[in-house]
Amino acid sequence: MEQLNIIRKLFVKAHRWDLTKNLYNADELFAVRDQQLFKAMDHCNHCLYHLLPPVKEVCHNLRTPSDELIVHKLKQTRCSYLVRMVFEYVPV
Repeated sequence: MEQLNIIRKLFVKAHRWDLTKNLYNADELFAVRDQQLFKAMDHCNHCLYHLLPPVKEVCHNLRTPSDELIVHKLKQTRCSYLVRMVFEYVPV
């Protein structure tokens, strides 16, 4: 979180010193880039594709699943990029 504050301050200084005409919002930029990377990872020829969890195989059709990916609930991976992106951007 400290690094994110440093980046925000850097954008403000760059705007104040007229290095850029736009005042960029780091949160919005990172959110857009996160979504672009996650969408790109969904293609089987992407170099990070193998990091995605496998697709669930359901043998019954009682209701539509909230997500089709198996996400591990391990303590080490709970705050990881992949888990965060799976829960943010996988359509429900």
